[in-house]
Amino acid sequence: NSGCGLLITDKTRVPLSGSTIDYQFWMEIGYIAGVDSRLDVKAGTNQVEVDVRRGPHTLLIRTDGVYDSITLTPSSGGALCVDRISIGNLEAR
Repeated sequence: NSGCGLLITDKTRVPLSGSTIDYQFWMEIGYIAGVDSRLDVKAGTNQVEVDVRRGPHTLLIRTDGVYDSITLTPSSGGALCVDRISIGNLEAR
């Protein structure tokens, strides 16, 4: 989809550009959603279900351990465009 980034409509594995190290990091996921729904996020041994709100938003999820991909699974009827996934330490903007 033009301008969408990565369209997530069902279970989607997203490879990272490299592997994390065994440390605590924050995952930032920038997205736009058409409806309020839920999203299952899995990264290595980390797995959380989060609320997705309609419109443009950013998720912050604390993770730890080693992983080289994340898996995003929206609830049925939910879909979102992901335009940014970054992993690292929190920094003030």
